[in-house]
Amino acid sequence: MLLQRNDVIARREIGQLLVAPYKTNGITLKTIEFSGGLKGKFEIERINAELELVSHYHDTINLISYQQEDDSIWDEITKEGQQLANQLVKELDQVKDSIQEKLKNIVNHWKLITICIDILIISLNP
Repeated sequence: MLLQRNDVIARREIGQLLVAPYKTNGITLKTIEFSGGLKGKFEIERINAELELVSHYHDTINLISYQQEDDSIWDEITKEGQQLANQLVKELDQVKDSIQEKLKNIVNHWKLITICIDILIISLNP
């Protein structure tokens, strides 16, 4: 990151990283010394292992959130399906009631016709 800047110079001397301003216009700044040193192989492996754990944890969180989104979608589909089923049952009940009413009217008409025919037959036979 330091190497991407053009106003800073970094140099390693005797195992230490020295950073100082470069090409400044007369402003004198003190040299900053980093004493961290280079990371060893085991330290890098430990950091990589921790990063892998964080990555795995992040993947698990994402999986859970996607699963919750899937569950909410299925819940919504189930709810809408139930509403449609209820509406269909209501409409079928209305159709059933209408058909029953019409059949009742037809039966009543036939009863009246039958009674009239019976009366006519009785009156014609002395």
